[in-house]
Amino acid sequence: MKKGVIYSDRHQNKIYIESENRELTDTDIEQERLGEGQRNLAGDGHFELRLFGDCHFEVSLTADRHFKLSFAGDCHFELSLAGDCHFELSLAGDCHFELSLTGDCHFELSLAGDCHFKLSLAGDCHFELSLTADRYFKLSLSLTADRYFKLSLAGDCHFKLSLTGDCHFELSLTGDCHFELSLTGDCHFELSLAGDCHFELSLTGDCHFELSLAGDSRFELSLTGDCQF
Repeated sequence: MKKGVIYSDRHQNKIYIESENRELTDTDIEQERLGEGQRNLAGDGHFELRLFGDCHFEVSLTADRHFKLSFAGDCHFELSLAGDCHFELSLAGDCHFELSLTGDCHFELSLAGDCHFKLSLAGDCHFELSLTADRYFKLSLSLTADRYFKLSLAGDCHFKLSLTGDCHFELSLTGDCHFELSLTGDCHFELSLAGDCHFELSLTGDCHFELSLAGDSRFELSLTGDCQF
């Protein structure tokens, strides 16, 4: 696996990680070799990371910030956010991805390549996820606070989703899929399916539930809590 080279702009709080060295003419850029790409960011501000090559990358953010991350190559990626933040993530290559959010944040995720994805949310969060490619997709959410959660899937996929906290939840599927959903907390839930699918839903908490099906589907539903359906 190629080791990344990190270029950090101390004035603009921007970090660029590339798989190969190249000369930069900007005198404000400081080049640092940090092994496989381990970086801790402790200051407030606007941070931007761009990865162009294959890499193993870990980043830990402990302060409030506006954070943008873009991947153009295959990678193993781990990210931990402990402060409040506005977070945007764009992945264009295949990757193994783990994300842990313990602070309040606005989170947007766009995936254009195949990936294995894990997400843990411990703080209040506005979360949006968009998938445009066929993939095996597994998402596990541990929600300890109320939040707004939105998922949009445009490609064929095998999808698993587990929600353990109260939430406002919207899910839209436009491609064929095998879908499993488990909700253990109170929630407002909306689901729209436009493609053929095998769908399983288990609700153990009180909820408001809306379902719209535009394509052929096999549907299983289990409700153990008070529910408006």
